[in-house]
Amino acid sequence: MPEPSFITVSPGDRIFAQNERVEAVYHLLHGEVSLWRNGWSGGRLTAGHILGLDGAYAPDCLHPCTALAENECRLAAFALEHVPEALLDAPQMAERVLFSLARQLHYEWERSSFSGRGNNERAFLGRILNVERGETVIREGERTDQVYRIIATDQGLEVSRQGTVLSILDQPGEFFGEMAAVLGQPRTATVRSLGRSTLEAYPARLLPQIVSDYPELSWRVIQGLSQRLQAANAGLHSR
Repeated sequence: MPEPSFITVSPGDRIFAQNERVEAVYHLLHGEVSLWRNGWSGGRLTAGHILGLDGAYAPDCLHPCTALAENECRLAAFALEHVPEALLDAPQMAERVLFSLARQLHYEWERSSFSGRGNNERAFLGRILNVERGETVIREGERTDQVYRIIATDQGLEVSRQGTVLSILDQPGEFFGEMAAVLGQPRTATVRSLGRSTLEAYPARLLPQIVSDYPELSWRVIQGLSQRLQAANAGLHSR
């Protein structure tokens, strides 16, 4: 049986992204992983599950969903070319594959039959945005109405105004872009991803509904606005 490589993933980090080419298949040894597809939750998988096999055998060899670490995760990664050998050499691994695929198929059936808001699973009203290193998310002076929330980021997102770096956003759950979007004003800063980032993005007009449906997010919004106000006041007093 081919030897895997072992990786540890921090909470909020991305293991792989939707529409990303499959390079490896992962055996989740410890932790919990959430699956996301087109902005919808595809359920959570715990230790023992196999991740990425559905994409490995897809015609385009692309991951059909994004996998995010909900807590610290330990995974064994099998290079794609070694997957058939691993399954043939270890019957218990093949059994885990069947179990894991059955569970993920169950989640797909649950999601396809979901309608209305009476269940515990609530629809995300925006979209998942995968941002590459150096890509600009918001440009100073433009008029756009998107509000963003960080799911995961490798190196953070740089906030700058007129070429001067103001701050780095690197906390999962942190909001940005809500002030100009809600007030209908031009963007006051540029936000650029320093590494690969995964964001939630949705129109500002939906913010009241989202905060109503997910009250825990209101604290994040208030916290972010308060921190920016504090930083602005500190800047004024230092002049």
